[in-house]
Amino acid sequence: MEFTFSLPFHLLLPDGNYEVKTENGEILALKLQKTIPKTYDERIGLRGLMESDLKNIWKIKVMLLEDNINGNRINEIAVQDIPKIKEYCVVRVFVKQDGTEFDTSDNILLNAEIPNDRLGRFRYTKVTLTSDTGNNIIERAFAAINKLIDCYRLASGEYWIHRIKKSDLAVFQANAGTNSPHPTIKFQADLHGEDLTRFKTSLLRDSPQDTFYNLFMDAQSALEEENYPLAVIYSVTSIESITKLFLNVTASRYELSKNSIDRLLQMHLSELFTVVLRLILTPSDLPDTIITEVSKTNTLRNKIIHEAKFNVSRTEAQQAVNSASRLIGILLPKIIDLLNTAQNDNSNS
Repeated sequence: MEFTFSLPFHLLLPDGNYEVKTENGEILALKLQKTIPKTYDERIGLRGLMESDLKNIWKIKVMLLEDNINGNRINEIAVQDIPKIKEYCVVRVFVKQDGTEFDTSDNILLNAEIPNDRLGRFRYTKVTLTSDTGNNIIERAFAAINKLIDCYRLASGEYWIHRIKKSDLAVFQANAGTNSPHPTIKFQADLHGEDLTRFKTSLLRDSPQDTFYNLFMDAQSALEEENYPLAVIYSVTSIESITKLFLNVTASRYELSKNSIDRLLQMHLSELFTVVLRLILTPSDLPDTIITEVSKTNTLRNKIIHEAKFNVSRTEAQQAVNSASRLIGILLPKIIDLLNTAQNDNSNS
């Protein structure tokens, strides 16, 4: 059977078949085909040439945009000669009405694309998985295409290409002959109430956004993409960020010197957790189970960084994300209380 889906971007690979060996040892055949959209994103001022542009035309002019042009930069061509144009150029389409010539086009490009375009607005890659069975088609396609993307990033150096999620593939299930419901949901409600108020307030803050929470969301994203080593790294970095934020706020509240605070924040995460935090927080505030979880996650992170350990399981990655979530839930309210207390003291002084 065949399962066809589209990537959100294009890969600079020759169209054709590519065999991919997944982690479970299965070899799957993927057919790649670069595809030009039939319609273009109305939100941008640039687009490619469409068939509708060529109806009732009077003439077409192309202006070559590359620097190393020999001969005329602007040329008038016939419609049938458009496929012969391989250069990067602007296209102008003209019609004639009542003896008057009109230019009907605006910023139409040929053989052009946006650099590092994650949305594939000028072209994208269509992928067809050929398999003897339709069993677990989404999981198998997901494993194969992400292996191909990982290898492509290393070979091409295109850092902006990213792994896709299973949800990116699930919308294509219908063409695989499955009976699974389409992965759609009702329009979600806008932010409202306290969430909206907090958002508007944050827009006017002088301080930067909370690093620890951005890292935590990156960890969640990596977990969904099944990039388990990265999920662990982001989780531990988020843990370290909020831990040092808590210690910095605490030290400032009790008026430690800048040198003392700097030395404190230079300590390793394991020391901060097993020694410093335990001196500040009681087991009822910070349970021993959290310290154990974080220590285990930090050890795994060190193996990933220093020993190139990449065979991280989903369970390990999920535990790392859970540890970060639990710690944020414990330390963040304390940070807010300390900051509020300091603000009230300043107001009363």
